[in-house]
Amino acid sequence: MEKRIHVGAWNAVNEYQTTENDFKEIAKSGMDFIIMSYTRDEKAVENLAWAEKYNVKCLMFDGAINDAEDLTAEKVLELTKPYADSPSFAGFSICDEPDMGRYPHLAQVAKACYEAYPDKEVHVNLLPMYAACFVFGETDFDEYLESFAAQVEKMPISTDTYPFLIDENGVKSTYPDYLAALDKQAFYCRKYNRDFWLYIQSMPFLPNRCPDLPDFRFQAYTGLCFGMKGMLHFCYHITANTPPEVDYPYAAIRSNGTKSELWEYERTVNNELLAISEEYIKYRNIGAYTFKGETVPDYLYFDNIYNDDKVITDIESNESLLIGVFDEIEGNNRAYVITNMTELQNPKWAEVSLEIPDAASVTAYIKGIKTKLEPVMGKQYQFTLTEGEGVFIVVEKQ
Repeated sequence: MEKRIHVGAWNAVNEYQTTENDFKEIAKSGMDFIIMSYTRDEKAVENLAWAEKYNVKCLMFDGAINDAEDLTAEKVLELTKPYADSPSFAGFSICDEPDMGRYPHLAQVAKACYEAYPDKEVHVNLLPMYAACFVFGETDFDEYLESFAAQVEKMPISTDTYPFLIDENGVKSTYPDYLAALDKQAFYCRKYNRDFWLYIQSMPFLPNRCPDLPDFRFQAYTGLCFGMKGMLHFCYHITANTPPEVDYPYAAIRSNGTKSELWEYERTVNNELLAISEEYIKYRNIGAYTFKGETVPDYLYFDNIYNDDKVITDIESNESLLIGVFDEIEGNNRAYVITNMTELQNPKWAEVSLEIPDAASVTAYIKGIKTKLEPVMGKQYQFTLTEGEGVFIVVEKQ
């Protein structure tokens, strides 16, 4: 796939109930790829043709490849003949939420896929920290992540941490180790030179609440603070076994095929990411740190905090912030993603002022709109972040 911030979805289509309009709506939503099961029948051929028509890239979840023992590149080339020449074929999705015992098999499958198609994507999604610790007990999340990166070559490190909860009284809360989990993932992405991919909570499933637009923004910009290069919605389409008359749970596409309000939230955030993508990918994430304001949510505490920034020399904000730091890959400039960390049960806007004394120019992407920030009193750069909102800032040095 082309170099950009990729936006996709798990369960984007229900393979046997899919219509052409489903792919049309996916393209309109701002997603550039989906994970699609390849079922080796006439319906699979039809779905792929619609994906091609609307320029939707597909990571194929192909059981013949994923479950094969002693897989070779030659066998991959043979098995992919039905879709190898499709312009929508972007790679493979080979496993979701594996345990560590699956890593040797995944390493072999990935190796064969990369040898057959060096320029295609190969994708595995790992468990989140709360599930990994529950499933594996004494095996900690660091071991789970690093063992994967050490054994399975090349591919992004992807997890699915769904942070937004609600109790029986309707009180919202956020998974307290949310930032800690993402920080660990980002650390191993940097250590092993892997891209950071993140599944986000895009639908309700008790005890996880139904996300609103600030929830979507909070997840997207928090991911960007840690260097996210791929974001996937879970889920975009409600599962196939949900009867059409069932109203809950629901996703961007309901069980009866109609769009819910979640579709518009997703499209809004997807397009904000697309708007910054071309500039964002010029930079490499080197860490993240926190600024603690008047209220400090539990999730704002995590280890391995980057604290060596010398470009922003002072910060003022009434609300707590998460600040992702980026160095230009081919240049000398610095970039940041700054996200309002207010707890979304009692949301507050953040009034932010940054002191950047040595800037030749400061450009901010506010809700995707490129804006040149002008200094106040010579070196103060000011902006407002609504609840859940983040901003991508590029500092051109003198």
